[in-house]
Amino acid sequence: MAPKVIGQAIKSYFLQEGHEADWREIAPPDLTGSETPYGITVNKLNLDIYERVSLALVLAPQFKPEVLDIFYGRNRLYDRMYTEFGGITDKTHSGLLPTIQTLCFLLAGSRTDLKAKAFSIVSNSGKLVEAKLVRVEQQAGGTVYVGSLISLTDTAVNYFVTGTANDLKPSDSFPAHEITTSLERKDLILNEQTKNQLEEIELWIKHEDTLLNQWNLRRLLNAGYKALFYGPPGTGKTLSAAMLGKCTGMKVFGSIFL
Repeated sequence: MAPKVIGQAIKSYFLQEGHEADWREIAPPDLTGSETPYGITVNKLNLDIYERVSLALVLAPQFKPEVLDIFYGRNRLYDRMYTEFGGITDKTHSGLLPTIQTLCFLLAGSRTDLKAKAFSIVSNSGKLVEAKLVRVEQQAGGTVYVGSLISLTDTAVNYFVTGTANDLKPSDSFPAHEITTSLERKDLILNEQTKNQLEEIELWIKHEDTLLNQWNLRRLLNAGYKALFYGPPGTGKTLSAAMLGKCTGMKVFGSIFL
């Protein structure tokens, strides 16, 4: 899909033969029942056509970098790359790495009304960013937001390559360790109010996808569930968090800040 979309975006922008068509008229592949990492992601997050193209764009440097070579076309008037294409290169990759400007060009071309869609996709509340699949990195010394690099996160790269989630290991960039417990829910002694609050968190974790995606409440509800566990040592804060992870099948990580 990505090569066709890129090709049509180029035709439309430069008024080449076939420019009257709209890339949004290109039928996306039917991924119903797909067991590929891409297909599973599209279906699980209920991605629309704009988000699917955005994900394909950040996947390209990892899996099919040559599809972005077309953006190396030079503006003969100024003897340089087209500014509107965006994109950067680095020392470790000879191909083009997409930026927010690249995404804006691909989705919107010269249509300013669609650029807002591109910005929303790479915002903190965008599905791909919220799911920790895509990250936005402003380059050192960079002052222009659209020049920020958009790429897969490290865990996303591992997932799309192997099809399995990558176990996080404590490191300088991730100073935390996994918290587990062998105890059961009945072993956790709590007052009624605290117990109800933990149950609310558990319900949110279990039904977040239904609420945000299937019921389309993403615009009305805040992303994630923020909770502060507080109290003196030994009151069950860590155990409560570990129990939540155990009951919902999610990993819990903790870190000690000095």
